[in-house]
Amino acid sequence: MVSKTKLLFLIILLSLSASFAGTTGKISGLITTVANGESVAGADILVDGTEFGGSSDVDGFFIINNVPPGVYSVKVQFIGYKTVTVSNVQVSSDMTSRVNFSLEETVVEGEEVLVTAERPLFRMDATSKLKVVTSEEMETMPIEDFSGILGVQSGFVRDASGQFHVRGGRGNELAFMIDGVYISDPLYSTYSNLLLDKSNVQELQVMSGTFNAEYGRAMSGMVNIVTKDPDPEFDWNFEVLSPQINVSPYRKVDALAEDSNPDGITYSPWGISDEYDSWDRKNLKGQFRGSMSGGIPFVKKATFFVSSRYLNEDSYLPFGYSAQREVMAKVNYNVTSSIKVSVLSQRTSNESKPYSHSWKYRPSTMNRIDRTNSLDNILFKHILSEKSFYSLRLSRTAQTYDRYVPGKSVTIGDDLKPLDSSYEIPISWNGEFVYKGDDSVIQNEKTETFGLKFDITNQLSSSQELKAGFDFINHSLGRFRYLNPFLATGILHDYQDYEKSPKEAAAFIQNKIESDFVIINLGLRLDYFDANDKIWENIYQPGYVDSIGFKYYPEEQVDPKLQISPRIGLAHPITDKMVLHFAYGHFFQRPDYTDMYYLHDIRQLLINPAGNPRVHAQKTVSYEVGLKREINQNSAIDLSIYYKDIFNLSGTSEQLFYPYTYPIVDNSNYAFTRGIELSFEKRFSNYWGGTLNYTLSEARTRESQTNPWVALYGATEIRPRREFPANWDQRHKFGVNLNLAFPENFGFELMSLRPLQNLSFSFLINLGSGFPYTPQLGVAEEFWRTALLVNSARRPWTNRVDVRAEKRINTFLGQLILYSKITNLFDTRNILFVYPITGEPWDAGPFYRGSEEYLKNPTYFDAPRQIFFGIKYAR
Repeated sequence: MVSKTKLLFLIILLSLSASFAGTTGKISGLITTVANGESVAGADILVDGTEFGGSSDVDGFFIINNVPPGVYSVKVQFIGYKTVTVSNVQVSSDMTSRVNFSLEETVVEGEEVLVTAERPLFRMDATSKLKVVTSEEMETMPIEDFSGILGVQSGFVRDASGQFHVRGGRGNELAFMIDGVYISDPLYSTYSNLLLDKSNVQELQVMSGTFNAEYGRAMSGMVNIVTKDPDPEFDWNFEVLSPQINVSPYRKVDALAEDSNPDGITYSPWGISDEYDSWDRKNLKGQFRGSMSGGIPFVKKATFFVSSRYLNEDSYLPFGYSAQREVMAKVNYNVTSSIKVSVLSQRTSNESKPYSHSWKYRPSTMNRIDRTNSLDNILFKHILSEKSFYSLRLSRTAQTYDRYVPGKSVTIGDDLKPLDSSYEIPISWNGEFVYKGDDSVIQNEKTETFGLKFDITNQLSSSQELKAGFDFINHSLGRFRYLNPFLATGILHDYQDYEKSPKEAAAFIQNKIESDFVIINLGLRLDYFDANDKIWENIYQPGYVDSIGFKYYPEEQVDPKLQISPRIGLAHPITDKMVLHFAYGHFFQRPDYTDMYYLHDIRQLLINPAGNPRVHAQKTVSYEVGLKREINQNSAIDLSIYYKDIFNLSGTSEQLFYPYTYPIVDNSNYAFTRGIELSFEKRFSNYWGGTLNYTLSEARTRESQTNPWVALYGATEIRPRREFPANWDQRHKFGVNLNLAFPENFGFELMSLRPLQNLSFSFLINLGSGFPYTPQLGVAEEFWRTALLVNSARRPWTNRVDVRAEKRINTFLGQLILYSKITNLFDTRNILFVYPITGEPWDAGPFYRGSEEYLKNPTYFDAPRQIFFGIKYAR
């Protein structure tokens, strides 16, 4: 039961004001005179193009709160002094942008001094590792959505399956937020496939590891995305990106070996136009995107932003496709100078068929995957004074996931066996390629989440800011999964069918203290979780056997759970060019709902473990220390060292309860990670700029997933209690973002033209050591030895270079941009998977007796070189 003390603490925190997931920053500074350096009190400070502003206090100090991320010009005016305007002031969420002014006396009214600020190489008030990426930087990168940025960040690892891991954590320990709303899939705690187009993003913050108390529900990292605010001036753009123009080496006959043509079926490339009959899917290949923003006619102080993206893309593999549609709309309305209402709505749909090697000759009867995602967010913000504001946020997120064979259906009986089915059992040619029958899994998922947040921020003094907050989340989860929907006897059926309504809440209090010699972030967070489900009182003793047979004990309602997380961060500016930081914190995350809600009828458990809604929250204790140092006015380094203990990780224990043996989800796992991160940043100057990130890390765990292959650890065997390298343990990782750009009138002249002017290149470079794998000896009788050698061998290093080259041409209507994007520029054959006997991708060892074509699975390598051309017109 939840203790009275914890419940009282929750009530106290909920009664406080709140601020979750910062989407605004602040501007502060000191105003003095040029003549004698005295403070100027009562000066007016204005942020050009906005209604934000303030005045300096008796000490000449000013603070402007609640400023959305972006680049601004800040103006200071005072009678008897020249007006000073500082442009290029970068504001980031949760950060303080420091701008100082020196005023010069004048006798001529209206004189003005213009100053251009340099974007800071690092944030002096950041008490942990933080990377901020602006919309301007994303626009030139060879990416289409924000996920492409994460791969080059320090501490981030992208495993062979494409999942991100932060500082050695599992793939579901990274949380994503859009405008303060969690968008992670509640069933799996992973990214929800809400692929927000990069053109919709104003700022992206990457927090890898130790973050403030206002952020939670994640143990490894946070990605905080702030969408663009509508501009009052009318703007538009339209962009077309071609499909892949170079020929894939895999989409042809006899691509890697002689085709086996099972049962006389010949291979031919298969894609989106083969799956659909609609004109657009057959004829419109590539990507189309556009956006529009401006003021709403006849509604003063109301602005809008609308964008859309349309994508039809065939896979580079022998078959497969992706058809994606995305639309986003945002409306801002300034009711008064102190009251603002913002409405955001976003919809994404994706229909795809990923490649599976066994189905190379029968893609039409393999499962199709349809996804939809939606986000609705209403924000009401009220500025109470120059030092405080509050907001009320209502949100809804929803998603569906359908995995099925088009045109097929099944009716399931009370005994969980099919009564009627149009599915046919798949038949393989010599146990390799399927040449007849249908896919074997049906899966439908539907989730809907409603959220409520109330927040307030108060600048208590020039050196102290107080935040406190709460939110409430209500989920509606539905999941259906059925294995082998065939009319046949002796077939195993995995059956999951449930609807659940769990609830979550959180509260925190955060105090930020800023002075010249130290910045302190002190926080305390409380998380509440109610699985709203039932299970036996003792999960290890679910029932009893009497003279009639096995009977279950009654199921009891699971008690809600509370976790308290202390957080502390310190930043000590040693000089104006060097800062030392330290951070410590506890981070909790509930286990995946799929682990809690698996069917817990032990008589039916043959593949998956018994769900356990009584499982405890997972806990990470994180330590971080770092140093940021400016090398010169255009470059800096950032060094961080971290260590993490991860307790109560979700795992699976096999239980023997006569006459049944069953696995059950519990908190039996443990992991630890440690590493060093080094970042170098060169501010853009002399035609180039960029970042270089290096990570040296180690991630060790008892098991890399919640439900390991249970056959390895039978009920009578001793389960390993030592830590092995995690499946994603990449010891060395380099990530580079390099930008080259040439301005107007640059370079040589050729026939009255300057080919190099307004020409730019952006490179994303990834270089990493190989991931571990568990070698096998190749003799079945000695397979047990592999349990002693878990992940003891390594795959080769990988490297990849992506590039975007663009040429900007100014016209009377706007700017025309011609560009090319090339992924895997040098066509490197990066190995993703290997056969455990040989450690090679296309060599299964001396015991392999199959065909060469089946052996050479193209998914064992990363994508080859892909070339695209694009054109964009913007006003």
